[in-house]
Formats: sequence, C-alpha cells, structure tokens
Amino acid sequence: MIRRHTRITNIPLAEHLTGMTADEIVKLTGIEKRRWVDTHESALTLGVNAAQNVLNKAGLSSNDLDLVLCCSGTPEFMTPSMACLMLLAAC
Repeated sequence: MIRRHTRITNIPLAEHLTGMTADEIVKLTGIEKRRWVDTHESALTLGVNAAQNVLNKAGLSSNDLDLVLCCSGTPEFMTPSMACLMLLAAC
C-alpha cells in the first residue's frame, strides 16, 4: 500500500528558525524535503504497515516470526516497547 504524505520543504521550517535559511538547513542536514504523516499515523502504524507489506511479499505471516526487533527514535511509549506493540498489532 502506497500512501501519499504531505511533503514539506525547508522553507516553512526556516521561517521558524532565527537566522537560518532553507539552503543552510540542506547544507547542515542534507535533507531537502520531509514527509509528514497524517494525523492518524505514527511511527508504530508506519512500522506495522511496512512489516505487513514485507511479510506479504515473502508469503509469510506474523506467526512465522520468532522475534521482532524495532528501533525508533520516536517510540509511542516507554513501555511496552515498539516491537511488542508491532507484534500485537500484527496478530
């Protein structure tokens, strides 16, 4: 499933940063555009959708997995872990 996300350039971000231009943001980060998710989406929903897509392409289900690893800088909660939440959502 391909979703269309809002694409944001550095121009609106630079408007909120004192003394920084959009070009300077690119020079510092290498990022020219970002995709913002819809209000009903999160790192968890994106991860679950990506995992389900990969499992479907491989002809597998979550029951075929022995372990789920997930690393995120934007967890939903401190506990339970994102991996546990992803496995719960996939079952």
